[in-house]
Amino acid sequence: MREEPSDATLRALQMRGAIVIEEPDNLLNILKEKLVEEYHISYGYSGRRVRHFHAPSSLKEILKKDKVWHLLQTYFGREPEIIRVQQIDCGENVTRTQLVHRDHDLGPKILVALAISDQNLNTVVFNEKVSSAIHDNSKYTRLCSRCGIFDTYFFHRGAACIHPTNYRYFIHIRRSDMMAEDITRLDEYVT
Repeated sequence: MREEPSDATLRALQMRGAIVIEEPDNLLNILKEKLVEEYHISYGYSGRRVRHFHAPSSLKEILKKDKVWHLLQTYFGREPEIIRVQQIDCGENVTRTQLVHRDHDLGPKILVALAISDQNLNTVVFNEKVSSAIHDNSKYTRLCSRCGIFDTYFFHRGAACIHPTNYRYFIHIRRSDMMAEDITRLDEYVT
C-alpha cells in the first residue's frame, strides 16, 4: 500500500516552496555511478558551472519506489516527469552565495528540483512566491540537509560548497501534462 504524504508535508511544500526529505534509497551513490560522461556545460547564476546530464533510465524506477514520487504526484496533481539532472560546481574564485532568483516564471507546481549533496545543501527558498523584493524580513525556508525538494518558481538562492568532489545534484522533475509551448519556455530557463 502506498504511503500518503502527510497534510503537513504537502502544506509545507505548497506554502514554503521547500521541504527537507530523507535521501531516497542510496540515490547519491547511484547518481555518481550511473551518470554518463556525456553532458553539456553552461554557466549559471553567480558564475557557477552547470553540467547538464540526461537522466539515467533507472532513475524514475528508483524514485517511484520511494514515497517522494507519490508526494510529487499529489503536489502536481499529475504524474511527474524527470527531465534532466544537473551538477553544479562552484570554484574558489566564484561568489558562494547566489543572487536571489527563480528558475522560471510559469507559476508554482510546474517544476521542482530534488536536490542532493554529499554536504549540506544550505539553499534558501523564500516564501513570497510573486515578489522579487526580497529583504531581510522575508520569510524563508533553509534546506539545511543533504536532501530536499524545492519548487523552482519560488525565489531562492544557493550557497554552494567549495569541495574537490562537489557532488551536488539537482534532479529536475516537471508535471507531465504541460503544453508544448510551456515546455519550450521552461527549457529556455533550465538549460
